[in-house]
Amino acid sequence: MPLIIVVEENETVLDDTPDKLGIEAVKVSNYWEGVGVVAAHKAGVDPTSLRRNGINNIGCTSILSPNGSRRFDS
Repeated sequence: MPLIIVVEENETVLDDTPDKLGIEAVKVSNYWEGVGVVAAHKAGVDPTSLRRNGINNIGCTSILSPNGSRRFDS
């Protein structure tokens, strides 16, 4: 599925929104934020994980224990 980004500061005369058109899109406030979403997407990072409380969207994390071995939490 392609990444579709909607920029809130970009106003159009058509007043179309992804919701009205039934399109799943990532909503950003401005073009600077949009660039960050594109960079994250290209790096394989889920853009929703970059939002506040987005860390809760991550199912499994790797944590180094004090002895240096890896421990996986889910």
